[in-house]
Amino acid sequence: MSTFFKVWINPRGVIRNKIEKEATVQPLGKYLLLAYISGVFSIMFSFEMEAPFSATMFSLSVFLGAIVTSVLSVFLMPVLFKWFGSWVGGRGSLAEVRVAVIYTQVLPQIFIGILLLPFILLIGENFFLVYENSLEPQLSGLQNWALLVASLLLILLFVWQFIVMLQGLGEAHGFSAWKSLLVYIIFTVLLTIVLVIVGLILALTIGVLFI
Repeated sequence: MSTFFKVWINPRGVIRNKIEKEATVQPLGKYLLLAYISGVFSIMFSFEMEAPFSATMFSLSVFLGAIVTSVLSVFLMPVLFKWFGSWVGGRGSLAEVRVAVIYTQVLPQIFIGILLLPFILLIGENFFLVYENSLEPQLSGLQNWALLVASLLLILLFVWQFIVMLQGLGEAHGFSAWKSLLVYIIFTVLLTIVLVIVGLILALTIGVLFI
């Protein structure tokens, strides 16, 4: 069974195996390619646009967004998860944590993207559009069913993937999935604080410039 599928049912085993093979000399080119493909799907799923639909804007947003997310996934996120993990007793090196990020966050996102791509092609641009209450999308019966199934699959797979990620990070750091959850909470809280501070600074700066 390939890593692509096995990581969903045995994340700790996969990470243990990949750390043995890739922690010493890491294939960063492969990691960046996987992270870019994952970023394309991630941006697509989170993309929202009001009508009229701009295919050029959509393509540009996905292309540039995937570049940013691939760099963050390969270089920044492993640093943060290694650092925060060490706060709760984690022993994983940066290389080991990077392996966990790639194979339990990046790779599963590609699997989810491939699985849901047929639904997106069937639903079309209505998958991405945000309508006002007075402008409901006109979907066929088949498209409505496809949208419902795609939404349920997204929820189920993202929850499952989150559990896989916690297990993988725990294996890299040598602790339980519960401690991985604590690390993720720390990461989320601190990131939110940083974003709020940056937003306030930008707002104040713009306000001063236009007074």
